[in-house]
Amino acid sequence: MFGGAEPVSHLGYLEHPLYERYMRLPKGLVTPHEAPVLQEVHEGLSGEQATRFLFAGGWAAAEAAIVMRGVRNNQKVRERLVEGAADAWLRAHDRVVAVGRAGQETNDHYALKERVELALASIPLLEGMVAGDVRVRTLDQVADDYLQIGVGNVACSRAKRQSGDELRAVFHEGLSYEIVALLGLNDRLTTRRFAMPSTARNDSGYHSSKLTHDLMIINQRVGQIESVIPVEVKSKMTRMNRKRYKALIVDSHVMDVLHTGDPGSIIDLFARVYAGDGSEADREGVDTMVQELWTMVAQYTSGERVKAGGDPAVVRYHDASKVRLGGYAQWAPSVAA
Repeated sequence: MFGGAEPVSHLGYLEHPLYERYMRLPKGLVTPHEAPVLQEVHEGLSGEQATRFLFAGGWAAAEAAIVMRGVRNNQKVRERLVEGAADAWLRAHDRVVAVGRAGQETNDHYALKERVELALASIPLLEGMVAGDVRVRTLDQVADDYLQIGVGNVACSRAKRQSGDELRAVFHEGLSYEIVALLGLNDRLTTRRFAMPSTARNDSGYHSSKLTHDLMIINQRVGQIESVIPVEVKSKMTRMNRKRYKALIVDSHVMDVLHTGDPGSIIDLFARVYAGDGSEADREGVDTMVQELWTMVAQYTSGERVKAGGDPAVVRYHDASKVRLGGYAQWAPSVAA
């Protein structure tokens, strides 16, 4: 065990052999045969105290639970893994709150509390997939929880900016864009297709940075994952982003339907619509964004498959040259796909 001290930088976390091993696993989701590796990572990291170890340990358990398929007598194992993920994330949440109160935060902790909360909010989806029974009311509950976390994150971002803490405000603002994309992609939710946060490994750019992604669009049937589409969220797409990332990039060109440059205003928009207080223009704004998001997904998946990381049976990276919305409209004419 590494003890209770928090590493002073992310490179300090990578000194842990199990954490480093986890981060070097292929991006996307691993194959069912690699699930035991994730179980080993979960068992090792969940015994630690540092926030990132607990967060990653929880995601290792969650990923193992949803990729195990076609293995006899594994139902109880999968259920225990989801329980283990929830336990690790609860302890990660307690830890990051304590670190904040003690004034010991580093860049690695900024907006981490809210990321842990998004993982915890996803537990009902994980339970549904393991049980082979994802229900509409579960999706409604999860989407509402994502929204409430988004509202709290916006409040934190605005408070940090008002106090002059621009760096932390930017971290929270970046997460707000991810939550906006989550809300938009889940607005037309079905029990077979929904979006959720990506795993701790997929969200990290330290290894296989070209395959990094923030969200996963999961297509599943009776708990068996049929495909995963990776989505990277950016406040603004640059030429470098366009050339670097293999995942579908969703940026503010699509999400900022109010033209404010503030992701918090879009979360406020969703809050009004969810509460039934939104105007006709509010609903139209949400519908416009949702339509463009799913058009982008359709354009992305119409491109040729790109050989990349993860289980090739389910993880779908594509050539994005056919995407013509968002930042792609700006960069596609001048940058080869």
